[in-house]
Amino acid sequence: MLNDSPRNKAFREAIDKTVTKPCHVLDIGAGTGLLSMMAARAMDSGKSTTCSGSEGMVTACESYLLMVKLMRKVLHLNGMERKVRVINKRSDELEVGVDVTSRADVLVSEILDSELLGDGLIPTLQNAHDKLLVQNPQTVPTEQLLMARPESQGKAKLHIKATNDGTVHAVVSWWVLQLDCEGTIFYSTGPKWISFPFNKELQSSFPSSGDWCDHWKQCVYFSPGKGLSISKDEELHLHAIHTDISISYEFETQAEGTEIKQYDEFARDDQLILSPERVAIYGDSNWIYSLLEVIKKGQ
Repeated sequence: MLNDSPRNKAFREAIDKTVTKPCHVLDIGAGTGLLSMMAARAMDSGKSTTCSGSEGMVTACESYLLMVKLMRKVLHLNGMERKVRVINKRSDELEVGVDVTSRADVLVSEILDSELLGDGLIPTLQNAHDKLLVQNPQTVPTEQLLMARPESQGKAKLHIKATNDGTVHAVVSWWVLQLDCEGTIFYSTGPKWISFPFNKELQSSFPSSGDWCDHWKQCVYFSPGKGLSISKDEELHLHAIHTDISISYEFETQAEGTEIKQYDEFARDDQLILSPERVAIYGDSNWIYSLLEVIKKGQ
Protein backbone atom coordinates (compact mmCIF):
# COMPACT_ATOMS: atom_id res chain seq x y z
CA MET A 1 0.00 0.00 0.00
CA LEU A 2 2.84 2.39 0.79
CA ASN A 3 4.10 1.85 -2.77
CA ASP A 4 0.77 3.01 -4.22
CA SER A 5 1.83 6.45 -5.44
CA PRO A 6 -1.58 7.56 -6.80
CA ARG A 7 -3.18 6.74 -3.43
CA ASN A 8 -0.54 8.63 -1.49
CA LYS A 9 -0.64 11.61 -3.85
CA ALA A 10 -4.44 11.84 -3.66
CA PHE A 11 -4.48 11.74 0.15
CA ARG A 12 -1.68 14.31 0.37
CA GLU A 13 -3.48 16.73 -1.93
CA ALA A 14 -6.76 16.30 -0.05
CA ILE A 15 -5.10 16.75 3.35
CA ASP A 16 -3.28 19.86 2.11
CA LYS A 17 -6.63 21.34 1.02
CA THR A 18 -8.34 20.45 4.31
CA VAL A 19 -5.71 21.01 7.01
CA THR A 20 -4.41 24.49 6.29
CA LYS A 21 -3.67 25.88 9.74
CA PRO A 22 -3.20 24.52 13.29
CA CYS A 23 -6.17 22.46 14.51
CA HIS A 24 -6.80 19.05 16.07
CA VAL A 25 -6.48 16.21 13.55
CA LEU A 26 -7.38 12.62 14.43
CA ASP A 27 -5.91 9.80 12.34
CA ILE A 28 -7.79 6.52 12.97
CA GLY A 29 -5.98 3.33 11.99
CA ALA A 30 -2.79 5.32 11.55
CA GLY A 31 -0.56 2.38 10.56
CA THR A 32 2.93 3.66 9.76
CA GLY A 33 1.82 7.26 10.39
CA LEU A 34 1.89 8.44 6.79
CA LEU A 35 -1.39 10.38 6.90
CA SER A 36 -0.53 11.78 10.35
CA MET A 37 2.74 13.17 9.01
CA MET A 38 0.93 14.65 6.00
CA ALA A 39 -1.48 16.41 8.36
CA ALA A 40 1.32 17.71 10.60
CA ARG A 41 3.22 19.12 7.63
CA ALA A 42 0.05 20.67 6.22
CA MET A 43 -0.46 22.55 9.51
CA ASP A 44 3.08 23.90 9.29
CA SER A 45 2.34 25.51 5.93
CA GLY A 46 0.62 28.46 7.64
CA LYS A 47 -2.25 28.85 5.19
CA SER A 48 -5.65 30.23 6.27
CA THR A 49 -8.70 28.00 6.76
CA THR A 50 -11.86 27.54 8.76
CA CYS A 51 -10.34 25.08 11.27
CA SER A 52 -11.14 25.95 14.86
CA GLY A 53 -8.58 26.19 17.65
CA SER A 54 -5.30 28.10 17.91
CA GLU A 55 -2.90 25.20 18.55
CA GLY A 56 -2.14 22.36 16.19
CA MET A 57 -2.22 18.72 17.28
CA VAL A 58 -2.23 15.41 15.43
CA THR A 59 -3.45 12.33 17.31
CA ALA A 60 -2.56 9.01 15.67
CA CYS A 61 -4.70 6.12 16.88
CA GLU A 62 -3.45 2.58 16.15
CA SER A 63 -4.46 -0.59 17.98
CA TYR A 64 -1.78 -2.97 16.65
CA LEU A 65 1.26 -2.73 18.95
CA LEU A 66 3.89 -3.84 16.40
CA MET A 67 2.60 -1.20 13.97
CA VAL A 68 2.74 1.41 16.73
CA LYS A 69 6.41 0.57 17.34
CA LEU A 70 7.11 0.92 13.63
CA MET A 71 5.21 4.22 13.49
CA ARG A 72 7.29 5.66 16.31
CA LYS A 73 10.47 4.77 14.39
CA VAL A 74 9.10 6.33 11.20
CA LEU A 75 8.15 9.52 13.04
CA HIS A 76 11.58 9.69 14.64
CA LEU A 77 13.41 9.21 11.34
CA ASN A 78 11.34 12.03 9.83
CA GLY A 79 11.89 14.34 12.80
CA MET A 80 8.16 14.39 13.60
CA GLU A 81 7.92 12.52 16.89
CA ARG A 82 6.97 15.75 18.67
CA LYS A 83 4.34 16.72 16.12
CA VAL A 84 2.28 13.51 16.23
CA ARG A 85 0.96 11.95 19.43
CA VAL A 86 0.63 8.17 19.11
CA ILE A 87 -2.00 6.27 21.11
CA ASN A 88 -1.96 2.46 21.14
CA LYS A 89 -5.74 1.91 21.38
CA ARG A 90 -8.76 1.23 19.22
CA SER A 91 -10.60 4.42 18.36
CA ASP A 92 -13.70 3.22 20.21
CA GLU A 93 -11.57 2.98 23.37
CA LEU A 94 -10.49 6.64 23.24
CA GLU A 95 -12.01 9.07 25.74
CA VAL A 96 -12.01 12.84 25.41
CA GLY A 97 -10.52 14.31 28.58
CA VAL A 98 -8.55 11.12 29.27
CA ASP A 99 -6.72 10.08 26.09
CA VAL A 100 -7.20 13.31 24.14
CA THR A 101 -7.78 16.81 25.47
CA SER A 102 -10.54 17.76 23.02
CA ARG A 103 -12.68 16.58 20.15
CA ALA A 104 -10.96 16.66 16.76
CA ASP A 105 -11.71 19.24 14.06
CA VAL A 106 -10.54 16.99 11.24
CA LEU A 107 -10.63 13.22 10.74
CA VAL A 108 -8.20 11.52 8.37
CA SER A 109 -8.45 7.78 7.94
CA GLU A 110 -8.02 4.95 5.49
CA ILE A 111 -9.67 1.89 7.00
CA LEU A 112 -10.96 0.27 3.83
CA ASP A 113 -10.83 -3.19 2.31
CA SER A 114 -11.53 -4.38 -1.23
CA GLU A 115 -15.26 -4.66 -0.46
CA LEU A 116 -15.11 -1.20 1.23
CA LEU A 117 -16.83 -1.96 4.54
CA GLY A 118 -15.16 -5.14 5.82
CA ASP A 119 -12.63 -3.36 8.05
CA GLY A 120 -15.38 -1.78 10.16
CA LEU A 121 -15.54 1.60 8.42
CA ILE A 122 -19.16 2.45 9.36
CA PRO A 123 -19.02 1.54 13.09
CA THR A 124 -15.70 3.37 13.38
CA LEU A 125 -17.10 6.54 11.79
CA GLN A 126 -20.27 6.35 13.87
CA ASN A 127 -18.28 6.17 17.10
CA ALA A 128 -15.98 8.97 15.96
CA HIS A 129 -18.92 11.29 15.22
CA ASP A 130 -20.59 10.42 18.52
CA LYS A 131 -17.59 10.72 20.82
CA LEU A 132 -14.42 12.05 19.17
CA LEU A 133 -15.24 14.74 16.58
CA VAL A 134 -16.64 18.26 16.74
CA GLN A 135 -20.01 18.95 15.18
CA ASN A 136 -19.73 19.15 11.37
CA PRO A 137 -16.07 18.10 11.21
CA GLN A 138 -13.95 18.06 8.10
CA THR A 139 -12.93 14.61 6.89
CA VAL A 140 -10.48 13.00 4.45
CA PRO A 141 -11.95 11.14 2.59
CA THR A 142 -14.93 13.48 2.57
CA GLU A 143 -18.27 12.23 3.87
CA GLN A 144 -21.30 13.22 1.86
CA LEU A 145 -24.48 14.88 3.17
CA LEU A 146 -22.72 17.65 5.10
CA MET A 147 -20.34 15.25 6.89
CA ALA A 148 -23.26 13.35 8.38
CA ARG A 149 -22.91 10.34 10.64
CA PRO A 150 -23.17 7.25 8.35
CA GLU A 151 -26.14 4.91 8.61
CA SER A 152 -25.74 1.22 9.50
CA GLN A 153 -28.01 0.08 6.67
CA GLY A 154 -28.77 1.41 3.22
CA LYS A 155 -29.95 0.46 -0.24
CA ALA A 156 -29.31 1.85 -3.72
CA LYS A 157 -30.81 0.94 -7.09
CA LEU A 158 -29.21 0.93 -10.52
CA HIS A 159 -31.10 0.44 -13.81
CA ILE A 160 -29.26 -1.58 -16.47
CA LYS A 161 -30.37 -2.42 -20.01
CA ALA A 162 -29.12 -5.70 -21.47
CA THR A 163 -27.13 -5.20 -24.68
CA ASN A 164 -27.61 -8.82 -25.78
CA ASP A 165 -29.25 -12.12 -24.92
CA GLY A 166 -27.30 -14.01 -22.31
CA THR A 167 -26.88 -14.96 -18.68
CA VAL A 168 -25.82 -12.86 -15.71
CA HIS A 169 -23.40 -14.95 -13.68
CA ALA A 170 -21.90 -12.35 -11.36
CA VAL A 171 -21.55 -8.75 -10.28
CA VAL A 172 -18.06 -7.29 -10.27
CA SER A 173 -17.62 -4.32 -7.92
CA TRP A 174 -15.05 -1.72 -6.95
CA TRP A 175 -15.20 1.63 -5.21
CA VAL A 176 -14.35 5.26 -5.89
CA LEU A 177 -13.40 7.62 -3.07
CA GLN A 178 -14.01 11.37 -3.19
CA LEU A 179 -11.32 12.79 -0.95
CA ASP A 180 -12.15 16.52 -1.00
CA CYS A 181 -15.37 18.48 -0.55
CA GLU A 182 -15.15 20.13 -3.97
CA GLY A 183 -15.06 16.81 -5.83
CA THR A 184 -11.73 17.31 -7.60
CA ILE A 185 -9.64 14.58 -5.91
CA PHE A 186 -10.57 10.92 -6.30
CA TYR A 187 -9.06 7.49 -5.79
CA SER A 188 -10.44 4.26 -7.21
CA THR A 189 -9.86 0.52 -7.05
CA GLY A 190 -11.49 0.13 -10.48
CA PRO A 191 -9.88 -1.85 -13.30
CA LYS A 192 -7.63 -0.12 -15.82
CA TRP A 193 -10.15 -0.31 -18.67
CA ILE A 194 -12.79 1.90 -17.00
CA SER A 195 -13.18 5.20 -18.86
CA PHE A 196 -14.75 8.54 -17.81
CA PRO A 197 -14.00 10.80 -20.82
CA PHE A 198 -16.15 13.66 -19.49
CA ASN A 199 -14.61 13.79 -16.02
CA LYS A 200 -10.83 14.26 -16.06
CA GLU A 201 -10.52 14.29 -12.26
CA LEU A 202 -12.41 11.00 -11.92
CA GLN A 203 -10.56 9.41 -14.84
CA SER A 204 -7.21 10.24 -13.24
CA SER A 205 -8.20 8.28 -10.11
CA PHE A 206 -8.23 4.95 -11.96
CA PRO A 207 -4.96 2.98 -12.13
CA SER A 208 -2.91 3.19 -15.30
CA SER A 209 -0.78 0.43 -16.75
CA GLY A 210 2.29 1.84 -15.00
CA ASP A 211 0.74 2.03 -11.53
CA TRP A 212 1.51 -0.67 -8.98
CA CYS A 213 -1.55 -1.66 -6.95
CA ASP A 214 -1.87 -5.07 -5.33
CA HIS A 215 -3.37 -4.27 -1.94
CA TRP A 216 -6.96 -3.81 -3.14
CA LYS A 217 -8.82 -5.97 -5.66
CA GLN A 218 -12.17 -5.85 -7.39
CA CYS A 219 -14.81 -8.15 -5.83
CA VAL A 220 -16.97 -10.81 -7.48
CA TYR A 221 -20.47 -11.76 -6.28
CA PHE A 222 -22.03 -14.82 -7.97
CA SER A 223 -25.67 -14.96 -9.03
CA PRO A 224 -27.85 -17.74 -7.58
CA GLY A 225 -27.91 -21.18 -9.21
CA LYS A 226 -26.90 -21.25 -12.86
CA GLY A 227 -27.31 -17.52 -13.31
CA LEU A 228 -29.98 -15.10 -14.46
CA SER A 229 -31.18 -15.48 -18.08
CA ILE A 230 -31.90 -12.18 -19.82
CA SER A 231 -32.93 -10.99 -23.27
CA LYS A 232 -31.64 -8.13 -25.35
CA ASP A 233 -33.08 -4.76 -24.24
CA GLU A 234 -34.47 -6.30 -21.05
CA GLU A 235 -34.19 -3.92 -18.12
CA LEU A 236 -32.47 -5.11 -14.97
CA HIS A 237 -32.75 -3.40 -11.61
CA LEU A 238 -29.67 -4.02 -9.51
CA HIS A 239 -30.12 -3.42 -5.78
CA ALA A 240 -27.02 -2.86 -3.67
CA ILE A 241 -27.66 -3.39 0.03
CA HIS A 242 -25.21 -2.65 2.81
CA THR A 243 -25.09 -3.40 6.51
CA ASP A 244 -22.49 -1.84 8.76
CA ILE A 245 -19.88 -4.42 7.72
CA SER A 246 -20.82 -5.89 4.32
CA ILE A 247 -22.41 -5.32 0.89
CA SER A 248 -24.71 -7.65 -1.06
CA TYR A 249 -26.66 -7.49 -4.33
CA GLU A 250 -29.96 -8.65 -5.78
CA PHE A 251 -31.63 -8.31 -9.18
CA GLU A 252 -35.07 -7.56 -10.52
CA THR A 253 -35.78 -7.90 -14.24
CA GLN A 254 -38.56 -6.50 -16.39
CA ALA A 255 -39.08 -7.09 -20.09
CA GLU A 256 -41.14 -4.39 -21.82
CA GLY A 257 -44.83 -4.70 -20.86
CA THR A 258 -44.26 -7.44 -18.26
CA GLU A 259 -44.22 -7.63 -14.48
CA ILE A 260 -41.03 -7.19 -12.48
CA LYS A 261 -39.48 -10.51 -11.46
CA GLN A 262 -37.64 -10.67 -8.15
CA TYR A 263 -34.51 -12.82 -7.95
CA ASP A 264 -32.67 -14.10 -4.92
CA GLU A 265 -29.89 -12.15 -3.36
CA PHE A 266 -26.43 -12.63 -4.83
CA ALA A 267 -24.16 -14.72 -2.64
CA ARG A 268 -22.76 -13.07 0.48
CA ASP A 269 -19.41 -13.93 2.04
CA ASP A 270 -20.92 -16.53 4.38
CA GLN A 271 -22.47 -18.36 1.41
CA LEU A 272 -19.15 -18.66 -0.42
CA ILE A 273 -16.13 -20.82 0.20
CA LEU A 274 -14.09 -17.83 -0.97
CA SER A 275 -14.69 -14.15 -0.23
CA PRO A 276 -15.65 -11.83 -3.15
CA GLU A 277 -12.15 -10.36 -3.03
CA ARG A 278 -10.44 -13.78 -3.06
CA VAL A 279 -12.56 -14.89 -6.04
CA ALA A 280 -11.33 -11.85 -7.97
CA ILE A 281 -7.71 -12.57 -7.05
CA TYR A 282 -7.99 -16.17 -8.25
CA GLY A 283 -9.34 -14.85 -11.55
CA ASP A 284 -6.22 -12.73 -12.08
CA SER A 285 -4.11 -14.51 -14.72
CA ASN A 286 -0.91 -12.76 -13.62
CA TRP A 287 -1.50 -13.83 -10.02
CA ILE A 288 -2.13 -17.46 -11.07
CA TYR A 289 1.01 -17.49 -13.24
CA SER A 290 3.13 -16.14 -10.36
CA LEU A 291 1.66 -18.70 -7.97
CA LEU A 292 2.42 -21.58 -10.36
CA GLU A 293 6.00 -20.35 -10.81
CA VAL A 294 6.50 -20.29 -7.03
CA ILE A 295 5.10 -23.81 -6.73
CA LYS A 296 7.38 -25.11 -9.48
CA LYS A 297 10.46 -23.62 -7.84
CA GLY A 298 9.48 -25.24 -4.53
CA GLN A 299 9.28 -28.73 -6.00
